[in-house]
Amino acid sequence: MKPTMEKRIITDEAALAAVHAAVDKANADGWPKAVAVLDDGGNLKAFCRMQGSPLLAIEVARQKAYTALQGRLSSFRFYTFNRDQFSEDPALLNAALAIPGITLFPGGVPVRINGETVGAIGVSGGPLDHDHACAQAAAEAIGAEPEEDLPPFDNSRWRSFSKTGKTARES
Repeated sequence: MKPTMEKRIITDEAALAAVHAAVDKANADGWPKAVAVLDDGGNLKAFCRMQGSPLLAIEVARQKAYTALQGRLSSFRFYTFNRDQFSEDPALLNAALAIPGITLFPGGVPVRINGETVGAIGVSGGPLDHDHACAQAAAEAIGAEPEEDLPPFDNSRWRSFSKTGKTARES
């Protein structure tokens, strides 16, 4: 029996680089966000709340990252993977939402390096499809492996409006 094991976690530098990448994308697209990066244990490693992002986005970003970390898949994929079961059994949906720290909103992605989940990124504050895109951009910027076989984001299920009354895709 080995009494210890080696474990990989996201580095400080990678966590900060992920935050910067998400903020850069949010700035370029004009949507202020909150960005949370968690280590493999669900502990906050790096964070930024951009000026103008809603206060609620702080906790929601952390929950999106936590959902991605615990499920080892994006919060968007967590929902789509279970959507049929949730539709057939509302009690299952309620049970999933009762798990502390879990959310079904898109915008959380796991950080997988060499097949190992070392952390997660959560982004909140704008249209859900844009939150998801910012989280993906952050993961890509630090060399995380992308999720495979992920269907394209369908914003018709998640209608988030801008000040103009249009979704991010319609703007």
